Amino acid sequence: MAVELTDANFEELAVKSDKPVVVDFWAEWCGPCRMVAPVVEELSKDYEGKAIVGKVDVDANNEISAKYGIRNIPTILFLKNGEVVDKQVGAAPKAALAEKLEKLLWELFLIKKPFQLKGLFYVKIKSKHLKLLFLIMPIEKQNITHFSKFGLIAKQV
Repeated sequence: MAVELTDANFEELAVKSDKPVVVDFWAEWCGPCRMVAPVVEELSKDYEGKAIVGKVDVDANNEISAKYGIRNIPTILFLKNGEVVDKQVGAAPKAALAEKLEKLLWELFLIKKPFQLKGLFYVKIKSKHLKLLFLIMPIEKQNITHFSKFGLIAKQV
């Protein structure tokens, strides 16, 4: 079940979270918000333990709504390390929201020292969220989305 976020607990539960956070700003009287509500609940169940999924009632929590400049609802913010890194204004299908969250989860991997062997790139991955210390895995070149001297980001396969 999605966490009820308020002016009082937002800092502790969302901003200081070491996991990605999805925040649905909504109101009881908002029709599109009622359309998004079941999707947010599904995301909460699907990503339990991997991400925090919460809801902010804008009528009851003016302070946090104003701080994040919420002018239209539903607005869904995606936070990483306490910072807004993505946003969805208006109703959206589950697949679109899940894709944004998956991107955040994947970016939390620390991917270093790629090397190539027989046409495949291999990377060392470290992730505290998956309780994974190190894994060396092959990644085909077409799945690499970003490559630099610091490492690479790849599509999750």
